[in-house]
Amino acid sequence: MERRKTSPIRCDVVVVGAGPAGLGALAALEETGLTVLVVESGPDLDERDAAVPEHRARGVGGAGLFSDGKFSFYPSASALWRLHPAPALRQSYAAICAILAERGLDSPAFPQETSTSVEDEASHFRAKRYESGYLSLEARYALTRELATRLSGRTIRGAATGITANGLGGLDVTVRTGIGEAVIQSKAVIYAAGRFGPLSCRMQVEGLSTVYRRVEIGIRIEQPSETFFLRSDPAVDSKYLCSSEFAGIGWRTFCCCRDGKVVVTDFDEWRTLSGRADCPPTGLSNVGFNLRITSPDLGSDVWRAVTANVRGTRRVVQIPLVDVVNPGAAAANGGLAAMYGDKGADALVSGLRQLVHDFGPRQLRDAVVHGPCIEGVGSYIHVDDDLRAAGGAPIWFAGDSSGIFRGLTAALVSGYYVGLRALTHLRAR
Repeated sequence: MERRKTSPIRCDVVVVGAGPAGLGALAALEETGLTVLVVESGPDLDERDAAVPEHRARGVGGAGLFSDGKFSFYPSASALWRLHPAPALRQSYAAICAILAERGLDSPAFPQETSTSVEDEASHFRAKRYESGYLSLEARYALTRELATRLSGRTIRGAATGITANGLGGLDVTVRTGIGEAVIQSKAVIYAAGRFGPLSCRMQVEGLSTVYRRVEIGIRIEQPSETFFLRSDPAVDSKYLCSSEFAGIGWRTFCCCRDGKVVVTDFDEWRTLSGRADCPPTGLSNVGFNLRITSPDLGSDVWRAVTANVRGTRRVVQIPLVDVVNPGAAAANGGLAAMYGDKGADALVSGLRQLVHDFGPRQLRDAVVHGPCIEGVGSYIHVDDDLRAAGGAPIWFAGDSSGIFRGLTAALVSGYYVGLRALTHLRAR
């Protein structure tokens, strides 16, 4: 079929992505008099199928629709609580808390102190504690449906492939649709395309720059539920952190799914694994284990290996943990190196060995690791304290696309927040 360009579409604000961050932004812009369009490449809410890998990573409701279902609060997503201006952040938090309350999830008060030391370095795994709540899959559908009512007549179905300045003080968003290419002329853009968003859209705007933040790669550790090493941990969202003796390297658990399963997700050329806890009990529990690299030099080297080895290959691995951590386990670690390169695999294995040391070999003797898992893609657009692109372009980054926090609560709150910031900008024009 011949692809064709349509005449430009004009609006005040384009929101790229209809996941929790994009829907949060849309909620903030409701009843403001602004014309808002939302670009979403995945299916509508009622068309999503949790059994389809492509539907797990995209579509209305985002990747969080099929997930561990946890909403975590301060000091989770530490950078969220330091956004400025503070009144806009507080307003956003209050609005999202009210929406969550309608679904039966009570939220703590906004924190009085938002500078936290829980990320201090330690050479052993220690718990990071914060309040979390859980919404069932049915409740998350209801929450998403409520937020998505604002999409009616505002959705452009397609993938945002480029953003450029339009010479009118605004931005043009190029969208690849099923029949061709559309261009949306806007006064402001809210980019909320999820964790792989920074890889899927080319941005050519004067003053826009990238900054290295983190490469975050890893595996999921799976065990029978009755022997799961975190089975007695009291936290709803069990999080443990450890720093390496080498600067710029650390490890963390992530997305704990008790009686859940490890699932495949497909986003464009990226096949990765995630966890779900909203399925019938499986007798198996799993948790993500991530290597976080904040060193630009090492991170860039590892990311080149990840790009070469994971993108487009659809490779997944499953290896007994004992084979990975035992000295001389070259064959098993070759499976990790085939995804992450030697440097990435070595650093990941070092963290797994520390985990086994801290929790005890018996606690993890029956564990299996699954990969690949990717949570951080290296470089992100440089943003100011209010998530606006540094340099002044009228584009804001929310949720995982910002590169500075992740999670359902952070996505919703930051989405609402950037909606308010874009509104303030447009009213001042």
